[in-house]
Amino acid sequence: MNLVGTLNIQRGLQQRGIKSKDTYVIYEVCNLVLGAKILAGTPEFGAFAPCKIVLFETKGKLKLMTYLPTYALKYFPKNAEAQKVAQELDKQIIHIMKQAATGGF
Repeated sequence: MNLVGTLNIQRGLQQRGIKSKDTYVIYEVCNLVLGAKILAGTPEFGAFAPCKIVLFETKGKLKLMTYLPTYALKYFPKNAEAQKVAQELDKQIIHIMKQAATGGF
């Protein structure tokens, strides 16, 4: 799993003169090998790629949120191979989020 992009919403708002004190960062992550396998059979999945992990602050607490690739595939025609690969991506994303939640990064 690779970090392919970071979008710091708070900084972007501040650069435009909009007050924002709460953290809000979107991390775009991808396992290109697995992603390519899903796209080969379900090109529509590209609307959800790369996968995103959102870090945001609410009521003084930092939270992590994502959608899992298996969830995103529910919107497209059934593809058993894509589903199998998406399950592996789910595991990788959950692992990363658990590491981040415990200070592993």
